Amino acid sequence: MSKLSIIVPGFNIEYYLDRCLESIRIQTLKDIEIICIDDGSTDKTLDIFNKYKLLDSRFIVIHKENGGLGAARNLGLIHASGEYIGFVDGDDFIHQEMFEKLVNKAEKTQADIVIGGVHFLYKNFRTRRLFQRLTDYRILEREGFFTANDHPGILQNNVAWNRIYKRSLIIDNDLKFPENRIYEDVLFSFKSSLIAKRISVVPEIMYFYRQDREGSILSNKNFNYKYAEDFLKNFDELKNFMIKEGFYENEFKEIFLEFQLYNLLTQLYNLRKYKDFVCFCEAFNKLLDADDYDEIKKLKMCDGLLSNYQKKIKVKSIYKNIKYKKYIIAYFKIRLRTLINYENGELRIRIIHSNKFLKFRLPWTAIQESMYENHYDKNSY
Repeated sequence: MSKLSIIVPGFNIEYYLDRCLESIRIQTLKDIEIICIDDGSTDKTLDIFNKYKLLDSRFIVIHKENGGLGAARNLGLIHASGEYIGFVDGDDFIHQEMFEKLVNKAEKTQADIVIGGVHFLYKNFRTRRLFQRLTDYRILEREGFFTANDHPGILQNNVAWNRIYKRSLIIDNDLKFPENRIYEDVLFSFKSSLIAKRISVVPEIMYFYRQDREGSILSNKNFNYKYAEDFLKNFDELKNFMIKEGFYENEFKEIFLEFQLYNLLTQLYNLRKYKDFVCFCEAFNKLLDADDYDEIKKLKMCDGLLSNYQKKIKVKSIYKNIKYKKYIIAYFKIRLRTLINYENGELRIRIIHSNKFLKFRLPWTAIQESMYENHYDKNSY
């Protein structure tokens, strides 16, 4: 049995895979097995996996029909035999000492999960840190180990690949990735962090994540019905898990609701077409029509929602048409904020960046009518 099993799924990533696998091959931790899952690639991904298998006997290559990232990782978990398990996506790469430092920390603290720092990588070579700042990691490191109950904010560090897990944590709790869905990391990382008895951190950049690779799941800029459906399924399943295990109360409940709302609102930046806006609003309505509607309205982030998103959208200039943004902001204002003015049976909401008002009889109907009144072609967005 190896000290660590590293699971590397890949689908049509021939241009990035060599760097990924080489960064794993030269790890200073030598007692590892690298389980490579080719998820039905149609390019040279499988050939590159096999090249490294011939080069280094620690590489194990498995080919399967395309079934998505969650299914590929689950297959890797079935074949993993290491005392610890880590995940590396095939289009990313890692620091040479990543797994040695994470395993050493795990053995020192007897932690179920050890988390390292991450850099986002962009096409134009900009980088920025992900999740907690390194200063936050250093503060957590002083404690040696902690639990989600000690630091609930760690639950929002919701990816699978910047950390290692004790294999026993995964096996004993039957942890699996959801299959045929996107955002599959959320369920796995949130659940594992909740049930872990000890969590530790290594306050150094260990993982390099390609943020805007063409063809990746998250490079799709359309919030379509598949995205909305998977988003709602994942959070509904996570909520049910928290209720069953007794976690859905007090600060954990507030963090879950805030995390759910924040993740949905970040999709604002991906809206490009009118039909995407319709889909987004339907998902947003389902979220706010849930039993937790009153709790969601009380969240601190809702108080500053309008001003914060107004600033972000204005600075980034993501949408092509400034007026389209106004309707989106107005929509959230009517759902989350105190009503501005109610006059003659109509709700009046001020349009951002304008002295004009929108008249709302029903939120979605009014937005549609406003777009048509301003001669927008709904198919042009």
